[in-house]
Amino acid sequence: MRKLFAFLVLLNGIVFAQTWTQVIPFPGSARDDAASFSIGDFGYVITGMDAGFNATANGFKYHPYSYIWYPIDTLPAAPRQYSCAFTINNKAYLVGGVNGGTYLNDCWEYDPLLDTWTQMDSIPSFGRSACTCFSIGGKGYIGTGATSGNTLLNEWWEFDPAANTWTQKLDFPGGPRKVATGFAVNGKGYVIAGIDTNVVMLNDVWEYDTILDSWTQQNDFPGTARFYGEGISIGNTGYLLTGWDSTNHYKNDLWEYDDLLDSWTTLDTIPSVGRKGGAAFSVNGMLFYTTGIDQTGLRLTETWAYGSTIGIDEEDISSKIRIYPNPSHENVTINFSTVPNIKSITVYNYLGEMLKSYQDPVSPIQPDSFIPGIYLIVFRTETTTWSKKVVVY
Repeated sequence: MRKLFAFLVLLNGIVFAQTWTQVIPFPGSARDDAASFSIGDFGYVITGMDAGFNATANGFKYHPYSYIWYPIDTLPAAPRQYSCAFTINNKAYLVGGVNGGTYLNDCWEYDPLLDTWTQMDSIPSFGRSACTCFSIGGKGYIGTGATSGNTLLNEWWEFDPAANTWTQKLDFPGGPRKVATGFAVNGKGYVIAGIDTNVVMLNDVWEYDTILDSWTQQNDFPGTARFYGEGISIGNTGYLLTGWDSTNHYKNDLWEYDDLLDSWTTLDTIPSVGRKGGAAFSVNGMLFYTTGIDQTGLRLTETWAYGSTIGIDEEDISSKIRIYPNPSHENVTINFSTVPNIKSITVYNYLGEMLKSYQDPVSPIQPDSFIPGIYLIVFRTETTTWSKKVVVY
């Protein structure tokens, strides 16, 4: 097949570094209290409350290497906010939420390959919203939150998607609360902060052992007490960001948790307004944060990336990685012999679908033939990721 590779969007390369950078805004209606998760090379955001105070059921997925948001299948159930989502074996599970004054206990499975939702068994208990959840060892865990009459909960439940069953576990011992933060690292789950029945914002940290079905209190979170903080894990590290704190401020901070030392480190703040009710996800070691509401009541669509600064670095990238000939009517060669420690080269189509991946590649390489279209070639080392956009016809 004849090929022609040409650069698009005036970008020679994309470099990823440890700092915040604003990227493509969320394309749906501005909203807060959406659910979010990540599967493979995509981050997903769905449901939430829009600026017209309407609950939503639609969602989008973001591909950080093509810088594009794509719509996904709308949740075939009641629109909602304050749902909780976790992933198991490359599928996502969305649980509960609230629609107006109706608290929900349903559970939906999302298949990203088919882009379809399937209803699973509901939690055999109260409808609930503003819960905390995470997944460990092929099972999902969800608890705390609020139910009818804004009654706060400390129930704790385990979901087994293989059996499609729910099992009630030991109650969360930190007391009923809602809008707490949660994540899982190194096989343990963590519930952090929130607001209790006395409307007191909290900063306590609890570790959950799924094998022993036991809770252990950890050192307190050293930032200001808060609720609405977003939690996420990347590798073996947990992160907490933003929220509404006890000084009545909406936050833009980012904290990193080391479970081995039981200690927190503050990182760079988001260079924008403080907010609550945003949505966080991670893709290949990069943290993304989008939507939410600021202290003036403005719902947001802006999206920020941490660990994925997008910028042009012609000297470091374009001069070292060559894709040639350009233009060409023959096979294209990718030469990266002067760039040390390339761990992988991955080719994506314009839909963000991975077509080919070369692990520990040896320069040069010649990708297999592709049908005409737009492609993205992503290069990764142990510490850096960058990309080049190309077109084939």
